[in-house]
Amino acid sequence: MEQNIDYEWLPAKCKKCSNYAHTIAECRRGEIKKVGEEVKGKVENKEKKPAATTYQEKRLIENKQQQQGKEWVIPKKTTPMKVLKTLEKATAETKTQGEECNSFNVLQDLEVGLAENQSKSKAEVSGVGALLETKLRGNKIQEFIDRKFVQWDQYSSPTIEGCILIVWRRSFVRVIVIEENPQYTHCFIKMVGQEHACCITIVYVGDFNALFELEDREGGNVVELSGIQDASNWLAQSNLEPMLKSGSNFTWTNNQEGIKRIYSKIDHIFINEYWFDRFPNSAAHFNWETISDHCACVVSIKVNKAIGAKPFRYFNFWSFHPDFINVVKENWNKPLRCTRMKVVFFKLVRLKHCFKQFNNHVIGYIGKEYEAAKNVYTEAKLNSQAEPSSHILQQQEKEAAERYSLAENMYHSFLSQ
Repeated sequence: MEQNIDYEWLPAKCKKCSNYAHTIAECRRGEIKKVGEEVKGKVENKEKKPAATTYQEKRLIENKQQQQGKEWVIPKKTTPMKVLKTLEKATAETKTQGEECNSFNVLQDLEVGLAENQSKSKAEVSGVGALLETKLRGNKIQEFIDRKFVQWDQYSSPTIEGCILIVWRRSFVRVIVIEENPQYTHCFIKMVGQEHACCITIVYVGDFNALFELEDREGGNVVELSGIQDASNWLAQSNLEPMLKSGSNFTWTNNQEGIKRIYSKIDHIFINEYWFDRFPNSAAHFNWETISDHCACVVSIKVNKAIGAKPFRYFNFWSFHPDFINVVKENWNKPLRCTRMKVVFFKLVRLKHCFKQFNNHVIGYIGKEYEAAKNVYTEAKLNSQAEPSSHILQQQEKEAAERYSLAENMYHSFLSQ
């Protein structure tokens, strides 16, 4: 049986020795043969020297031979000392287990482990998103990305701008737009750390607010069977099903007061059988935001949290807190027994410790504060949703929205710094 093999390129072949990976000009067959004969004769006339046991001893022997003008030795590829120590340790551990090993095998295992750790760390921060009905056009799109999505890329075009804006982390996600029109954009997505790629379709249909169930609206006109018939028939024929969801039951509100308040479920995530087979643990979470009358939807495939140590530095979001100015004035107005620039230096040193205490005891962990304010706002939104005519609950919703807006600004400032 014969098997044809196609190569993307043909390796160089030497016409002198008929070997690959070099040409006639680089061929050293004659030199190596001559040097080998000389080395063989010298070795026979000399006593056997003890073999070097460590990397440092081998390097010293080679340098000494070169200085004395002895035979030419082909230089070997060196290994960094940091990797070398780990390599010798791993080799010793393998030998104690009674297994045969060499440096190449151990180094290969180390590189594979390093690649897996890097892939795992990248998978924790990968992300892609879509913003609908942004009404941003031209240069305003890039200005918005530079301000809100640092280290992210975006895609927009005259066909979809103002309606759909796709954003993704440039270092961890690859996005290819396959097809687009004013109502949808079909994309290929490959994320670092995920074995499978996927295709998603972002659909924007304007004021098309079709409902799929009778419980998808609270307030306003009563939902009738005729109003959900077309949407239900489409879902049955599309071979799609809703993704597992959590969070708010409704995804849109008109933000009116009293009995005019309406809640509706008009934003959806649908998946097919192939998605469920490749990402069985995926889920969608709907949560209320302050910048839109729609819920934000986050689709999670795998959630990992890794929080490292944070060295001291000045954070811009500290200035958002109402007590920030008082802390600075109180510290700066305290007297010091020194003169000239020493006064400025020691005041700055003292202010640094004041900022540490201010951050630990007053502001706290900004991420938890943001989540707490968000949960309070979400709970107030749900309570107001349960009783649309209650003015007290609507007032609590406004206060929670103001607190959440402040926490959101501080948190986003922390992330963008």
